[in-house]
Amino acid sequence: MAGIQSGTAGIEQPPGGFVPAGLFDPVPLTYRDGKYLGQDNIGWDIVESAVSLLSALVFLNERDGYPYDRKIVEIKEAEEMAFRHLGGGLGAYGTASAFDMLEDGIDCRYGGDFDDASVDNACKLAAFALSGGGGKYRHPSRVRANDHTCENIRIMVRRTTGFFTNIGPIKRMGFDLSGGGGSRITEGYGGYLTESTVWDIATSTEPLPKDRVLQLLVRFLMCRRSGDPVLGSVSNMGLVNPRLNCAYIVNRSKLDPAVLRRVEEDVIG
Repeated sequence: MAGIQSGTAGIEQPPGGFVPAGLFDPVPLTYRDGKYLGQDNIGWDIVESAVSLLSALVFLNERDGYPYDRKIVEIKEAEEMAFRHLGGGLGAYGTASAFDMLEDGIDCRYGGDFDDASVDNACKLAAFALSGGGGKYRHPSRVRANDHTCENIRIMVRRTTGFFTNIGPIKRMGFDLSGGGGSRITEGYGGYLTESTVWDIATSTEPLPKDRVLQLLVRFLMCRRSGDPVLGSVSNMGLVNPRLNCAYIVNRSKLDPAVLRRVEEDVIG
């Protein structure tokens, strides 16, 4: 069984990618704070996963009214949404007691803000999820986001949640796409679904990395062929980059039909 990330790894693309950046329309994010976000002191994938985790947690708390008695339940639900595409929940990595301590150290304040300790704990959880029990990050508990990185992540979460609040409502988060799989890519998960658009989140310094655009295109096509009437109705795909304070969206009408067929046949299968 192959997921979207592993199934698209190593796929040869044209120099500009299957979907050239020029086809996307840029949309400034709602949270126009005018701040430039400099370099982080930890891995980009930890930062991106932490932004996804904390953003999902904000939306869950807003949905349920910030219930303190359901704090851990909502954190675990946010983990499932943010980390499942990495190979499953945190249960596969480390010890339950370590996760309990980190989860208990994340506090989502009313209005969706986080202190440095909460952000750092989210980064440690992300590193555990990315480690795969001994992979890239051999000592996830030693990950330490410095003050500057914590502030970067906090700003990116505000920008992400502000954007989706403005263009929403969000219809689904962290949703299953296995119904749209094929012989090569058999399973996958979507990030966010609004009325007519499937969205991914990226925190790269490059606006539209072609490997991420390919993953987004695969998610879009898996939505269309899923057999789910809600997912099948999507007509746009978009990438939200809170580091650059911009989202990028393209309508299906702009996509080359030959490219869509090639990705469906040769990448998804």
